[in-house]
Amino acid sequence: MKFFDFLIASCITFTLIGCGTKDDDNTADPIELEALAEIFSAEVCEKAFECCPDDVEGFSIERCKTELYLDYFEEWNQGLENNMMSYNAAFSGQCASEIQTLFASLNCDGSFENPFEEWSACEETIQGLVVENRSCEIEIDDDYYISDDYCEGDLSCIDSVCVKLVEAGGACDSDYGEGCVEDYYCNYNGNCVSYIEIGESCADEWYGCEFYCENDVCVADEGICQ
Repeated sequence: MKFFDFLIASCITFTLIGCGTKDDDNTADPIELEALAEIFSAEVCEKAFECCPDDVEGFSIERCKTELYLDYFEEWNQGLENNMMSYNAAFSGQCASEIQTLFASLNCDGSFENPFEEWSACEETIQGLVVENRSCEIEIDDDYYISDDYCEGDLSCIDSVCVKLVEAGGACDSDYGEGCVEDYYCNYNGNCVSYIEIGESCADEWYGCEFYCENDVCVADEGICQ
């Protein structure tokens, strides 16, 4: 499910790996979109305050929950209103349980107590409707909503367009290194190449690191607070 992609890439930083398998009976009670956004936001904020107290100093957990909730609910709600995504409430209650299971298993160093293999109910709950090469951006007044969640299937929203990710060695076109399959980035020459090694220079391509470019050098991930 795409709205958890950011969690796997940066773990907790304020764009899915799975947890468990889908229950064919789906006995969990359905919940509204607002409730799903509220549960997700609460889990993110509670983990951030648990693991990163220095980073959230002076920022209340209630404010965190409210602002994150508003961001996600509005993004999803606009997707629904503009026919760019669908919401299947039948699986929503079980999706909420998957979210809570994931965060309960997440350690502060970014590892998980229990490995997850695939999302199930969450993948059924929110599905993108925008086909390949169509816009995944919504503009309302001066507000813009851009999301992978709007793209159909395994398409990704790159430069505001739903596209297939490019395989290793393929031609790509992105200003920020995006558009390639996992473990690769789009370099200045317009090719999908392997991430720059940890400890190597990223002075010319700061987005070529798998995790972070600090002082012009690629550094390793140090957990969810980095």
